[in-house]
Amino acid sequence: QKLQNPDAFAANMVEKFFPFLPWPLVWTWLAIVVELAGSLCLGLGVFSRVASFLLFFTVGVFANLFHFDVTGVQEFPFGVPAGGAYAFEPSLLSGAIFFYFMCAGPGKYALRPNLF
Repeated sequence: QKLQNPDAFAANMVEKFFPFLPWPLVWTWLAIVVELAGSLCLGLGVFSRVASFLLFFTVGVFANLFHFDVTGVQEFPFGVPAGGAYAFEPSLLSGAIFFYFMCAGPGKYALRPNLF
């Protein structure tokens, strides 16, 4: 979504749901770079803690702020959403995974296990 039309994403998502962020197009491109480069770094095990930190805030924090703003908590934990899953569930799980990698590091099969 971001990469296909960054201008529309900046206007319809960043400006609307995060009005406290200046320069929405810049933040959109930063999110694109973090999601592409960060996932590559995390997958290769290079700068994994830094990449996990940035991905945690991009996906785990800001995406959840968006989902909670749009859909609310959807009667969590007792309500069953119409689609079968809570809208915030994927971003919350991703945030937890990135938080784990931020704390634990890359692992023994990383290209550079001791680099940040």
